[in-house]
This record gives sequence, C-alpha cells and structure tokens, in this order.
Amino acid sequence: MQSERRDEFIRFADGPIRSNVPSFKEYAEEWFTVYKASRIKATTAGGYRTILQSHLYPMWGKTPLNEITTKGIQEFLNGRSDRSRKTLQEILMLLKAILESARKDRLIEFNPADDRRLRIPSEKKTERMALSMEDERDILANISKLQRQDQRFLAL
Repeated sequence: MQSERRDEFIRFADGPIRSNVPSFKEYAEEWFTVYKASRIKATTAGGYRTILQSHLYPMWGKTPLNEITTKGIQEFLNGRSDRSRKTLQEILMLLKAILESARKDRLIEFNPADDRRLRIPSEKKTERMALSMEDERDILANISKLQRQDQRFLAL
C-alpha cells in the first residue's frame, strides 16, 4: 500500500496527465504551426508535410496521442520495410519529435517512439551499377571540353 502511494506521488509530482487528449493529427498540426513553421526552410517544411500526409496521418491521424504504442510504431515500420532506410528514419524522427512535444505538454506520460527496441526494418537495397568504360571515357572527354571552354572564357 505504501509503495502504491509513493508511485502515485511520483507520477503526479509534476501535475496530472491531461485527460482530454487530442488526436495525433490535431496535435501534429498544432505542433507544426507553433513550433516549426516559422523556424524551418520551405523545403524542410515540405518534407515534413509529405511525411505527415503520406505516412503518419493515414496510420494515426484519428488516434488519440495516448493510444500510440511502441509496439504499434514497430508494426508500422515493419509494414513499410520496402521503403528506404533513410525514408523510415525520417518518418521515425518526425514521429518522435511530435510525440516528445506531446510528452512535454503533459498529454502523454512517455514517448513511445523514444524506445531503443525500435528498429528500422528496411529491406530495400539500392543497386548501383559501375560505369562502363565507354561511359567513363565520354564523361572524361566532356570534362576536358568544359575545362577548355572555361580557359577560353577566362582569357577574354
């Protein structure tokens, strides 16, 4: 009984977690507007919007923040293993940032995206083909032409 009271005290030492928790989309839109929109480049904002619209909102848009779990995040990532590792890392990074902000706003108790158990399952491999000797010669010849043009231009 005494340990239960201690846990209760620790849990509420900084104030209670809010009971009216917004959906992921509601909070993410607020987070973007308040904390990010004016502080990031247009290209970064566009990238965030793409990730939100294409990946995160379809999965968690209507879900209350406190119902997003680490297990759910890993299952989400596992279902996208055909995506590149970089894409999955960017998705997870954005999700983690939004949920961390929600934790700081006392909307959730902990950030389920901030868990060392989460793994990026990307199976997509990028195959790179070596240049053929003909392609290599063509590139080198064009570089030489450009260098000669630059020298003529500088001589003017």
